[in-house]
Amino acid sequence: MTEPEALLIRNLLNRVPVVQAARASDMTEEDAAAAFAECMRRVAEYQLVHCVPFFPVGSVAEAQRHRLEVLEVLGEIQRWDDGDRELALAILAGHNVIAEGADRQHAERVVSRVLNALPYYLPKDNLREYVRDRKSFIRANRGRVRELVEGFVSFRTPLIYKRIIHVTSGNFDELQANLRNF
Repeated sequence: MTEPEALLIRNLLNRVPVVQAARASDMTEEDAAAAFAECMRRVAEYQLVHCVPFFPVGSVAEAQRHRLEVLEVLGEIQRWDDGDRELALAILAGHNVIAEGADRQHAERVVSRVLNALPYYLPKDNLREYVRDRKSFIRANRGRVRELVEGFVSFRTPLIYKRIIHVTSGNFDELQANLRNF
């Protein structure tokens, strides 16, 4: 996320009118709307992959209502881009990052994040093997796991889940009908 985009998102979440927020970020209203939508798609993907409790972010008003949650998710994505990704990749490459000076708690948090999110990126055929023995699976598929980790939700990589639609249903029959539409 560029600095003007970050400024735009902060302003919009703090209830600055769209016209003024766009002007402050030196963007047109259309560019501001596109930047906001792209950012909220990343928030929605992060919710899905990292099992964050759902909160709607489909519009500026919804994002404003859930401002703190949105900012927390954006912070996590930014931390991933600012160094957690490199730390995770180093750990997966077999480096002893603790001996190299990384904080143990931080490294454990990054590893936990990777291990919990990885099943959402794996093909269904590999899930059983991964769940049975994560350590052996990662050791046997180190290169592929590194590629998947590089694709985690980030401001620098394309989205994995292009169309995230949250559907609520009144009963089981409606839910099944909705699932058939995907």
